[in-house]
Amino acid sequence: MFATSSSADGRTLLVLESSKTFLDKGKLEDSVNYGTKALAKFIAVCGPYHRMTAGAYNLLAIVLYYTGDFNQAIIYQQKTLNINERELGLDHPDTVKSYGDLVVFYYRLQQTELALKYLQETLKCNQRLLGADHIQTAASYHAIAIALSLIEAYSLSVQHEQTTLQILQAKLGVEDLRTQDAAACLEYFVSKAVEQQEAVRNGTTVI
Repeated sequence: MFATSSSADGRTLLVLESSKTFLDKGKLEDSVNYGTKALAKFIAVCGPYHRMTAGAYNLLAIVLYYTGDFNQAIIYQQKTLNINERELGLDHPDTVKSYGDLVVFYYRLQQTELALKYLQETLKCNQRLLGADHIQTAASYHAIAIALSLIEAYSLSVQHEQTTLQILQAKLGVEDLRTQDAAACLEYFVSKAVEQQEAVRNGTTVI
């Protein structure tokens, strides 16, 4: 049997805080060392599927991201997500944050398709937690539109950005800068989608 979170002694928490402090100071090697020690202690005391263990995995993932070890960062962040999904559920804010962190990591590795997968999960969570017309839900639609544009899926970008704009117009009004930014993005995506369609038609004509 593993101990409960209350059994995680102060020294273990202090080690984790030391890792955070070193990260803030830019001392990444020290942060990794202390974070690794904290993770091992949390696994031993709380077990491999505990919220505090998830927190230690998440911190290490962030530190490793800053060191440039993106692959290992993704491994640890995936463990964070697995624990949060299992222990907290799909709709918990910590789980949603885990999706968002994975999106950042996959973007950094230029793995846009995988980033899109977790953006879609974030969107679903925001829809369930906040509602289909919430501003944060609009932000998820916008992020997906941007990601789709990176793989030149402009027609799909248009669809998602249209939803973004509709929500922001209803919630914030047409004068809000966020609404205006969404309108500008939509205009750009539409222009790129038209270019693609024309290129396809021209290519077909040539053939």
